[in-house]
This record gives sequence, C-alpha cells and structure tokens, in this order.
Amino acid sequence: MKKIITWMCVLVLISMAIVGCGNQEVQKDDERINIVATTTMLADAVKVIGGDKVNVEGLMGPGIDPHLYKVSAGDVAKMQQAEIVIYNGLHLEGKMGEIFEDMVKQNKVILEVTEKISVDKLISGDSSIGSHDPHIWFNVELWIEAVKEIEKTLSSYDQENKEVYKANVTDYVKELESLNKYVEERAKEV
Repeated sequence: MKKIITWMCVLVLISMAIVGCGNQEVQKDDERINIVATTTMLADAVKVIGGDKVNVEGLMGPGIDPHLYKVSAGDVAKMQQAEIVIYNGLHLEGKMGEIFEDMVKQNKVILEVTEKISVDKLISGDSSIGSHDPHIWFNVELWIEAVKEIEKTLSSYDQENKEVYKANVTDYVKELESLNKYVEERAKEV
C-alpha cells in the first residue's frame, strides 16, 4: 500500500512538472512584441502606440533619475531578452551608452527616440559643448517626433499590424496637440 501511495505521489509530481512546463510554453507563444523602454515616459508612449500588440517593461520606475541610474545584471538580461529596446538618448541614460552600443553590435532592434531630432530644435546644455537637454517630453513638438519614431520602429518590426500603430499614433498626436493648445491658452491667462 505504501508503494502504491509513493508511486501515485511521484506521478502527481511529474504531472505537475509537465503542466508547469506547458504554462511556460504558452507564455513563449504570446503574439505580443516584448519591448523594454528605459523610462516611464517612453514605456507609457509605447503602450499607447502598441496597444495590445506589445508587452512593455520599463526599467526605471517613477521618481528614478535616469542620469544616475545604475544598470543591474537583471536589467541587462531584460534588454537582451526583449525584441526591441527603446531609449531616449542625448545622454539621458548616461551610464547605459556602452550597453546600447553592444546590443546594436548583436543586431538587437534598438531605438534612440532622439536620434533623428534636429539639434537646431534642441535646447543647448551649458555644461559642455555639444550637449543638449534630453528632456524632450517637456516640448510637445519634440515628443511628437519621438512617438512617430516609435511608430516607425513598431511598423517596421511588425508590418502585419502597421495600420494599428499608425492609427494609435495619430490619435495620440491629436491628444498631445490638444493638450498643448490647452496649456498655451491657460498660460496666456496668467
């Protein structure tokens, strides 16, 4: 009787292990694109543009200073496992530059959202020659350029859903422009 109970327990444990492995397989088969964004602002924008087609993880939570952020081994692993990594650039994630360069060499899809913004539109920093203010989300026009780059990257990576991304970014840009107009009108009242 003890042998039968022991064998039944072993069979139950093996069955649980098989079911557990099956759940991991379901997670791998998820159709969504796995994306890591460095800041909360970028993670939020990617969620709006990607909708239910993306799974987004932000590295830095609210209140974290990206300039001082120290990357952990876990962060690097998350970026390596992601299909797309999105970062601000302009030295906002100053201590992560080498990591992004290494990932580019590994043919990882990496997007620096500020890369194509004309330096003429940026605020020059006074700390060193050639530096610019990386806080582009404070300027709606610059932020719109950044979100359009996100849309281009998603559409290029996932052409099957490019119309979804295009529609989402169009709606998001309208919302940003409306908000900007509201702020300008309230500022005139002051």
